[in-house]
Amino acid sequence: LRVMRYLPGTATNGVSARANVRGGRDNELAVYFDGVPLFEPFHFKDYQGLLGVLDPGAISRLDFFSGVFPARYGDRLSGVLDLAPRRPEAGADHHELGLSLLYAHGMSVGERDWRGRPLEWLLSLRQSTAELALKAAGRGSVDPDFLDGLGRVAVRVGERSQLSAGVLRLDDTLVASVADSREKTQSRYLDGTGWIGFETLTAEGLALTARAAFSERHTERNGSLAQVGRVVGAVDDDREFSSTTLRFEARGARGWTLGLEAADIGAHFDYAAQASFDPLLAAVFGRPASFTRDTLLDAGGRAYAAYGSWLWQPGSRWRLDLGLRLDVQRY
Repeated sequence: LRVMRYLPGTATNGVSARANVRGGRDNELAVYFDGVPLFEPFHFKDYQGLLGVLDPGAISRLDFFSGVFPARYGDRLSGVLDLAPRRPEAGADHHELGLSLLYAHGMSVGERDWRGRPLEWLLSLRQSTAELALKAAGRGSVDPDFLDGLGRVAVRVGERSQLSAGVLRLDDTLVASVADSREKTQSRYLDGTGWIGFETLTAEGLALTARAAFSERHTERNGSLAQVGRVVGAVDDDREFSSTTLRFEARGARGWTLGLEAADIGAHFDYAAQASFDPLLAAVFGRPASFTRDTLLDAGGRAYAAYGSWLWQPGSRWRLDLGLRLDVQRY
């Protein structure tokens, strides 16, 4: 995902893997992988989103749309990043192992006959080694650990159909104790996305695609601050998100596309914090000497979309894309 910084019309702060279209925010970019929407596909989301969740070697193609994008994409304002999974090359499997100061990784992509049908796979696993480098450099007060895994299989069903399934996993932990242990924090991120897809091509040239995906994201953050004589406080922040998305699309040989989408989304937010300030310091900033916050919130709802487009090529060097999309959200 960090490669986006080199694309025209994008901006980044140079540290984060998040990128945004100029004029838009970094949460206004839609990210898809294998036709499935990914929500916050970054490691250490609350710490600049330092690394994308996908191994670069597992991606075959990147399509980026900024400003105006085709009608089949929606629910975002600024742009779309559509990533395609790596597919096996004809007659050649690929396996690799790697080790760096950031992570160790393994990947396998290939194809075999399964009951007389071609079965292709893509497997990827990355485990962080950054904590070892930090300890070797004498920075043991910060201990980051991350793991991500990707698995995808696809099998031919009949002469013109294919069934695919995949799973994507993220597991992050960050523990830090700085300022002589006066500031402590621990964060845990656990994300999972699974999907299944079906594609078929009829004899008349009609391409039909259906995909269903389920995603869960869990975030636990807590920290404490103990600066005697100035401020003492603690915070506990737990969040849970879940989403189920469905998409059906039909494409005709003459350039038309019709599609339907549906999504069910839920969120749980549990936040508690308390702090006590030195009375003189609190008076300088015009705030109470202590406060307590406790928030428990559940939110959810559904979203629907219908779209259609027609791609017309009046000449060898011109293409006209006419599209219409309707989005409805009820949260």
